[in-house]
Amino acid sequence: MSRPASIVVRDLGTQDYLPVYEAMSRFTAGRDEHSADEFWLVEHPPVFT
Repeated sequence: MSRPASIVVRDLGTQDYLPVYEAMSRFTAGRDEHSADEFWLVEHPPVFT
């Protein structure tokens, strides 16, 4: 029987969009079949358009 997959939860608080997007892109690019899944909790400052 296989083990359940582990998930890393990251509570990043409030951060600007671009640095988090870039970090998530680097994380995704560096993943392989042995990488744990990650769930990122982040709030971005309001943007008015």
